[in-house]
Amino acid sequence: MGQISAGSVPDAIAKLNQRQKEECLKAEYEPLRVKAPCSAKDVTFAQLADTTKMTDAQKALFLKAASAMDSYSKSITDLYRQTGTPAGMKIADAREWAYSQSTNNRLELVDRKITWGTYLRNRQNIEQEMLKRAQ
Repeated sequence: MGQISAGSVPDAIAKLNQRQKEECLKAEYEPLRVKAPCSAKDVTFAQLADTTKMTDAQKALFLKAASAMDSYSKSITDLYRQTGTPAGMKIADAREWAYSQSTNNRLELVDRKITWGTYLRNRQNIEQEMLKRAQ
């Protein structure tokens, strides 16, 4: 793909973010949202204090949800990179770093090496660092 105009990127990203949110809010993912909300900004204290580990039923649903969310995330990162602007490239790089960190965090949750609360704390830390790297 070639470069796209910077003006069309915000609209395209907004549409993809909206679709990703709608996907996350599907009824089938409700059991996961009890443990981990769609946005790291919506994590509650009780969720952070959750010391349980992932169940087999949660694992199957989590893997399905992660696959759906990842496709949106990758498309959004690609849009930033396609602008060819220094700011767009910096955001894309930050998002790619965060994706790598998030993958490791999710694997630890799925492999039952960490609790839901630890997963969420890690998720919040990854998002905060990504935002710093994107500036």
